[in-house]
Amino acid sequence: MCSGNFTEKLKSCFLTYFLGIDFPKELHNLKFEVRLGSILKC
Repeated sequence: MCSGNFTEKLKSCFLTYFLGIDFPKELHNLKFEVRLGSILKC
């Protein structure tokens, strides 16, 4: 996993998780970027 691209299944899993998060109203319409690869260890 560390040297290759994410699979479609893994992308879908992350997207499902993020879409299920209940963000506070103050954070609605806020744009943010997540660097998933920076926390994964081999």
